[in-house]
Amino acid sequence: MTGKLALNNHYFESGNIQFNLQKEFSSVKLSAADGLTIMKKIDELETAYQKDLEEMHEVTKEDLFKKMRRFVPVTGTKFDWDKPKLMH
Repeated sequence: MTGKLALNNHYFESGNIQFNLQKEFSSVKLSAADGLTIMKKIDELETAYQKDLEEMHEVTKEDLFKKMRRFVPVTGTKFDWDKPKLMH
């Protein structure tokens, strides 16, 4: 059995990030060629992929997103991006 999973994943944490992901499954072995066996295998593969996706989000959140966030200025005071003031 072969297959392809394509999804658009939206992640929000103080900003929007979208992932367009694709995963190909080739040469998946089945114990039988009946509908129940095929359905169980698809469920197994989708569940494993979902767990991998959740792991990716945790790693990305802990590493990449932190690097992308605005840093606290040298003054140690966070800039209020919702109410910017003129700076002289």
